[in-house]
Amino acid sequence: MLNREEKKAITIQNRISEKQRVFIEAYQKSAGNISHSCKIANIARQTYYEWIDKSDKFKSALEDIIEENHDFVESKLLQAIKEDNLSAIQFYLKTKAKDRGYTEQQKLDIDSNSSLRIEFID
Repeated sequence: MLNREEKKAITIQNRISEKQRVFIEAYQKSAGNISHSCKIANIARQTYYEWIDKSDKFKSALEDIIEENHDFVESKLLQAIKEDNLSAIQFYLKTKAKDRGYTEQQKLDIDSNSSLRIEFID
């Protein structure tokens, strides 16, 4: 069971200040640009990092924005694929279909008990 001081600390940790709200709004409008958001909220970049460490609610709000940005960009990629954009198709295959051989490099996992023989063919 938490004592009164611990409950108070958690409550404070989960609040979002007005400056944090301003930062979050700027962060969303600028597609996650930290420098721009710090300027709009009139805070130092270090303050942003302190807020991330100290406020789960603040951190969670920013993570939600990042996920929204990823979803938006992913939808644009899929739209480009539907429009037969070859670069978009290649990018998708290289990043999402590696297991099907669409890659420019191969990754080998070797443990310390294995041996490896490499042959170069001319």
